[in-house]
Amino acid sequence: MIVISEERLVESPYIEWVAHGFTAADGCEMRPAEYNWHLIFTRHEGVRRILVVGALEEARPLSYVAGAETLWIRFKVGTFLPHLPAPATVNQELLLS
Repeated sequence: MIVISEERLVESPYIEWVAHGFTAADGCEMRPAEYNWHLIFTRHEGVRRILVVGALEEARPLSYVAGAETLWIRFKVGTFLPHLPAPATVNQELLLS
């Protein structure tokens, strides 16, 4: 189960919303297809990870473990990073660290 303790819209031309939460138990949920891409920061048992999650063309399962703290940043459609081509991120999860 994913528990989102804080979620808010952002007054930014690039960021749609930011959410902070944690996982209360191991689980698996379906992620819906969507146009936006995300930058996700997680911390679990002292290990930190940064993921770029691209736009999804179809729904996919998302597995997670209990005890992880997560910060999600959802970017607005059309936002991009110059060194990270959007086509390379579609339907992908890229580990940055």
